[in-house]
Formats: sequence, structure tokens, C-alpha cells
Amino acid sequence: MRRVRSIFLIAGGSLLASLFAISLPGMDEPSGLPFRVQRMQYSAFSDDASLFLSAYARTTVRERGADSLVASYAGTEVIRAGIVSHHLFVKRLIAEYFEALSRAVHPRTVVILGPNHHARGPAPIAVTALPWKTPFGMVDADTAMVAGLVASKLVEENDDAFFHEHSVGAIVPFIRHVFPDARVVPIVFRRDADSAVCVNLGTWLAHKADATVFLLGSMDFSHYRSSAEAEEEDQRTIPVLTTCDPGRVREASVDSHPALLALLTACREEGAMKAHVLQHTNSGIITRQPLTPCTSYINTVFARRH
Repeated sequence: MRRVRSIFLIAGGSLLASLFAISLPGMDEPSGLPFRVQRMQYSAFSDDASLFLSAYARTTVRERGADSLVASYAGTEVIRAGIVSHHLFVKRLIAEYFEALSRAVHPRTVVILGPNHHARGPAPIAVTALPWKTPFGMVDADTAMVAGLVASKLVEENDDAFFHEHSVGAIVPFIRHVFPDARVVPIVFRRDADSAVCVNLGTWLAHKADATVFLLGSMDFSHYRSSAEAEEEDQRTIPVLTTCDPGRVREASVDSHPALLALLTACREEGAMKAHVLQHTNSGIITRQPLTPCTSYINTVFARRH
């Protein structure tokens, strides 16, 4: 019975193992060359756009609640930052989020702040200057900003930290699809990243990010709880986002407190403290399996007045 149950969890019940996986298909080393020899990073499904295109195909104008919300905010506010899920199980929500975002912002650089799920590499906070191969084409890094970050001593350049890291690899194809000319600055945080350094990093980003730079937290929230328990945790997390208070980060149930701390610090520093939750749900609601361990999603934008 135990074996049957484990197979159920892996194959379908919560879909956590298949699409919330440690190693996403398409993030392997195509060509068989060693990672360091190829000198590029690989997104999820880097040779197959069908998963991402199907997400957009299923997101009709009528279903784009986030689209109308962003449009209403964009009239009086400047959207400067956001949070989006990196779980491809909710690819449709992610596609909707990016489509809505593309109506309001047109960044030349997207700074991605996410967890280093597997604690790869020696750096508590890592950045890479390598380009990313996606199914929609290559995405270059903003090498000047990466160099500035490395010079600041707040982060370390470590390419290996991004191998099979879906907090970045799952998101880059969406960025390439809706912002085809944008560059990226991917930053991943281990759990042991120092809080003071995260605050300083957020301040650095706020001071360096002009109107052409968008800060994007790649994060998921409650994990391994029933749907009802996840909802309870989210009700404690959402006020942390809506108050944009870095001092309350530990109250949030999120997969990277360090990344959230850096993001909220940056938003507060530049006055983008008006948070709007565009999408909020969890996988238990979506699969109609409320008792199965789930993950929750709180896709958000942060804005300041014109």
C-alpha cells in the first residue's frame, strides 16, 4: 500500500514530483558536452516550445483577469517589480501573468531573484553572466549589471549554481516570449544567505535599476500543506507583501526568505510599495484534491505613483 501511495504522489496526485521537480526536462546538457565547455545555460524544455505555447493558447482574452487588473493600475501607477511562480504545473497562470505584465512594462533588463533550491555552488548568493538557451531563442545576460554586482562583493559569479535551477530556467522562456529584446540578470539565494547582505543587495538594486530594469521575484509560497492549511499560511503571507515590509519577511511562507527580503527592500527603497495580488491559488484547488500536499501561488506586482 505504501508503494502504491508513493507512485500515486509521483505520477499524478499532487503533480509535485513531475512539474515541481528538481530536474526539469529540457534542462539537461544537449550535445553531451560538459557544462563548462558549452558556456551557456539551458532553460526548461530548451528545445521544445510546445509546453509554453500551449499555456498561451489556453489563456484567452476572456480569462485574463490579471490583464484587466494591470491595465487599471498602469493608469495611475508605475509597475516596477513583481513576483511570479516558477512551477510549470501552473504554466497557464504564469503565461497570463507575463501577458498582463507586457501591457504595462517594457524592460530592457529583467533581474530575476529566486531560490537556489539545491544549494549548488559555494556562493550564498550567486549570479551568472552566461546567455540562456530557450525554445524561443537565446536570452543574453546584462553583463554590465552582472559585473557591477560582482564588483560590489554582494554576490559571487558562479555558473554551476544555475544548472537545473528551475527558479530561473522555468521563467526565462516566458521572458523571451513576451520581452524578446530583454536581457536578464539571474540571482539565486541559498537558504543561508546573510540577511544583512540581502538588504544591502536590495538597496544596491534599487539604486541601479532605472526605468528600463524590472525586478522579478521567482517564488512559490506554502509548500507540503493541505489546501486549507496553505490558504491559512497565505493569509499570513499576503500582508507581508501588501505592506512591503522587509522586517516581516519571516512571517511569510515562501521558498526563499532571502530572495523575498532583497526584493521587498528594493521595492521600499525606490518607493514601489503598492502591492497588487493578481493571482492567488494553490495546487490543491486546481487539482480538486484538497488533502494532497500542495504548493501555493501569490503572483503580485509592486508599483509606485506616477
